[in-house]
Amino acid sequence: MARFEPLAPFLQPSDGSLALAAWCDAEGSELPRALPAWDCATNLPLTTTLSVDMSLLGSDCGLGSDFELEVLVMLESKAAQWKVNPVGTLNDSQDKVELPIVVEVPGSDMAGTLKIRTCIVVRSPGVNSNLLAAERPGTILWEHLTQVMLEGDGPRMPIALVDFSSLRNVAERAAWWIKINLNDLDAPYVNAIRVFVNRRWSGAAEMIATGSAHPASPLFLGLLHCELQRTMVTQSLQSEEFIARASFPPGSPEEGTAFPEDSIGAALLKTIRWVFPDEEIEQLRERLEYEPSAVEADIQSKTFTLPAHHKALA
Repeated sequence: MARFEPLAPFLQPSDGSLALAAWCDAEGSELPRALPAWDCATNLPLTTTLSVDMSLLGSDCGLGSDFELEVLVMLESKAAQWKVNPVGTLNDSQDKVELPIVVEVPGSDMAGTLKIRTCIVVRSPGVNSNLLAAERPGTILWEHLTQVMLEGDGPRMPIALVDFSSLRNVAERAAWWIKINLNDLDAPYVNAIRVFVNRRWSGAAEMIATGSAHPASPLFLGLLHCELQRTMVTQSLQSEEFIARASFPPGSPEEGTAFPEDSIGAALLKTIRWVFPDEEIEQLRERLEYEPSAVEADIQSKTFTLPAHHKALA
């Protein structure tokens, strides 16, 4: 069966009137489909070039004399909604345009899959434009979408290797330290949670760098994951604001809208519901107060799986 694409209610440019070069990094290398080494603590500068035949584009779109267009680059990920970057203007006084585009992806606001949407929008359709020309300022005449996977299928907790001897109030020989900021439960959770691994701990740097390639990685990462979930559950249940905002019947529509999507509050609530799908928040808090070891055992049973080569110990 043939598939028909919906038609726009105005004239649009043909493929021959413009072209967008591949996005490249600061070194000029073409942006790959995935960036497994993405570091949320740094920004990512990106460049490309938009080539436009202004005469052909104006004719294709039925624009009148003195038309004016604007080029925008919009960025979006699981951690942030669209961030609009104006990068240039186009008008009928130009002929062949080679517009260099430079944008900087803010690392602190990006996670998961990064969407880079390049758009040409109408500022003014000009004088005596075609009846089928786009007339409303802000109408998108053309757009191009590039997607880059920053951290696998979804955002992960940022992990930093740190020499714990340089930290205050943290045990120098601890293997890791999990820091959760609950001051703003609506903040993106990738900004509110940090996992610090002690660089001085034997093998830590290698395990973080190589992942499952290191023989001890499955056990190490399993324990770290379990501890992360335990910390998220117990700290959230000690927050009066979290309790007040999340105290709805499990699975209810009200619970689903208690916090913005991908916020630290939503991440904490999802973690609780993963381990305790049917338990009221207030009831769970009381149980944590009077039976903390039992609650932590429940968390461990749900979040930690012994790696295959250690199962003889089970």
